[in-house]
Amino acid sequence: MCLVHSAFTQFSFSSSNMNTPPSSPDAYIDAALTLHFPELSADAAARVKAQFARIAQLAAAVLGYPLKASNEQAPVYRP
Repeated sequence: MCLVHSAFTQFSFSSSNMNTPPSSPDAYIDAALTLHFPELSADAAARVKAQFARIAQLAAAVLGYPLKASNEQAPVYRP
């Protein structure tokens, strides 16, 4: 079986649109690691998933901060 095919058969799409990301971060990480690093050990893959979990925790604080359009200094570029 082709590596690309085997990587993408792990995806669990929520719709028929192939541009829709996988329903879970683990499914995306598993597919990406299979595609790009097929020889990666399970231990290393677990460390990659843990790192993405830490990144998601940091991003949640930033993305959860309420911002309004009026907070932007220059909301519209006018040459």
